[in-house]
Amino acid sequence: MGLDLITQKNCKVKEKIPQNELLNLIKERNRAIQVLKMVINSGKSKEEAFNTEFTQRLQTPEGIKDINVKVSSLFQKTAILDEMENVCNDCVVAQNRPFGCIGYISYPISLKCEKWLASMALEAYAKGHPHSLSIEFILDQKINGKRIKQMRSQGQTFFESNKPIDITLSKGLFSKRKIDTNQLLEITFLQGLMQTTHINYLLMMFGNIVIDNKKPENKPYKYNNGKYVFLDLKLPNDYDNSMLEFYNYFQHLFVAAINGHNVWMD
Repeated sequence: MGLDLITQKNCKVKEKIPQNELLNLIKERNRAIQVLKMVINSGKSKEEAFNTEFTQRLQTPEGIKDINVKVSSLFQKTAILDEMENVCNDCVVAQNRPFGCIGYISYPISLKCEKWLASMALEAYAKGHPHSLSIEFILDQKINGKRIKQMRSQGQTFFESNKPIDITLSKGLFSKRKIDTNQLLEITFLQGLMQTTHINYLLMMFGNIVIDNKKPENKPYKYNNGKYVFLDLKLPNDYDNSMLEFYNYFQHLFVAAINGHNVWMD
């Protein structure tokens, strides 16, 4: 379970496969690969692994339904992906990855990741404009984080911690200005379309969009008029999987934005 995102760039792949169907096919293929690897690692042959059946839980109009699926049938069902993946080779959004316009964040999100996001938000607020604009938006628009609060109430389905982290922006003699990670995450990932303007403000808070003469290593970039444009975001040495996925998420948003594309989230 997780957040799925698709950069809204028209291409030959999406002309042949509607994006919702494409997303489902990729999920099915990834599930097949995971089961295949797990069975092979348990000591069985590749042929035995392909013939393995497992139970798949589906959400249908009639409710949740369990069905038995063979690994080989999932590979057959998603065979069109093998035909289409090379179309992505020269796509600036895909970044030389098959179907690279599609990304995800897995649930549950770790407490360690929330603390990392909170620390970056606090640092951005201290820097002032333009880094602080997203936080000022939360304050001005009275973003209450209700959607995230509801997700957090579902045990550890979506978040490791059942409480948000407070982010104290300033302290006075009798009061203090603060937000929490429910509010922060409310604007960090959306339900529906995230437009490039929102993406730019978000990325100024989580990292920084910089222009430099030096080509960045191991990061997406755009070369323009002799300069390199990239997201100056670094992972801590002790990062966990949630932090890595958010790092990739921000890079995904950056690539979409510099190429003028919005991102759909579900």
